[in-house]
Amino acid sequence: MLSPEGLLGLVSEHTHATLTHRDGVGTIVLGKCTHFIRHLIKKGGRQMVRTHWGLFILALGLLGSAWAALKEGKPIPPFETTLVDGRAISVIIEKGALVMQTKGTKGNERMRPKALILDFWATWCVPCHIASKQLAQIYQRYRQKGVVVLGISIDEDGRSSVVPFLKEHKTPYLVALDPKATVANRFRVEGLPTIYVVNGKGVIVTAIEGVPDDPTELSRAIEKALRKAGVR
Repeated sequence: MLSPEGLLGLVSEHTHATLTHRDGVGTIVLGKCTHFIRHLIKKGGRQMVRTHWGLFILALGLLGSAWAALKEGKPIPPFETTLVDGRAISVIIEKGALVMQTKGTKGNERMRPKALILDFWATWCVPCHIASKQLAQIYQRYRQKGVVVLGISIDEDGRSSVVPFLKEHKTPYLVALDPKATVANRFRVEGLPTIYVVNGKGVIVTAIEGVPDDPTELSRAIEKALRKAGVR
């Protein structure tokens, strides 16, 4: 049987953060589970961990089949959340077209992007950092062609973690906060990063989960999806 220390090491090595769902409220599992295991060790020792670890691993194994991410060809669900700068942002499909609208103290802005790249991520997710660099480059190349990139962070502490990260990495695209994974649940996100490329009609062209060993493959996959969305 895997020892408590072995289980802790196994979980710590996971870089693909998994989400579960319950009554529409997102709950982060991986990335938080090491804290749970350490708590069991502290409260009840090795025996308590041995008692619980089988159920824990079984639950993780069932997630993939029970909660699959939205796939290509599906329209995105409408959603509303808040950008890091405090503006409200909503994304809907209106009369067969994708519409994004922001509302803030300085006025409202309405956009009809030719393509939208959605990136579900978190500051504690190492592969997400790699994806963010690739998305920043893609944004710079395609922003004049009607492409909008929107990162959606599921960091539970919101701005406290996200704002310093964005400043450090000089992230050029829009980033929203989803601390309860409400939007992530609507998209049935089961791991981080998960990237959706959406066309101007609001239909998913490509869904990408995780980051390839060669990060440039991620860029190529996104650019291929943009071409399918009609961006040249």
